[in-house]
Amino acid sequence: MAKRIAAQHRTGPKGLPDAALHEHFGNRAEAWLVSVTTLRDAAKRLKSAESGPLPDSTELMVGTDAVYAMVLGYAVECVLKGLWVGADHKLVSGGTFKRIPGIGDHDLHGLAMRVGVDASPQELDALRRLTPFVQFAGRYPVPIHAAAMKSRDGPGKGLTVPHFYSREDMATAEHLLNRLTTRLRNAAGDMPSGPWW
Repeated sequence: MAKRIAAQHRTGPKGLPDAALHEHFGNRAEAWLVSVTTLRDAAKRLKSAESGPLPDSTELMVGTDAVYAMVLGYAVECVLKGLWVGADHKLVSGGTFKRIPGIGDHDLHGLAMRVGVDASPQELDALRRLTPFVQFAGRYPVPIHAAAMKSRDGPGKGLTVPHFYSREDMATAEHLLNRLTTRLRNAAGDMPSGPWW
């Protein structure tokens, strides 16, 4: 009896062992699409109403919008990884999540370039500046290394600190996410038929 219970504990809903189930979901565009949709919907709930600028026209960012940017960044990361597996690449093998070669932790710009996303310079800049929110700015007051606190120069924006993401940046990232989600839906639709869950 104990052996049967232990065996059931090591299998998932399809009766697959944990490692096989891990690989099954991790390498399916449909699974990544579910995460994208969930994270995108959660981000929408977190986004604050637009606050007015200061008298000198300086744009303010409400503190909770850092959490919105983090969740938005997670959605972008999932859509990019979904496109990666949708192009017949593997993210999970032998019970281990594999990094995409040459891409650092949560590097949205690098990931987009590696996946081959057709994006404007403005969209790529929005991803480059969204990355710190996924890495630290959406959840911690400081990054692991002080160098990540360095201000970044954005096209037409001048220097911005990594804890600031403008309304224009948000709109740009949302638009790119919507476009890439449509692309992922198409990739998921080309997957072999049958239940993926």
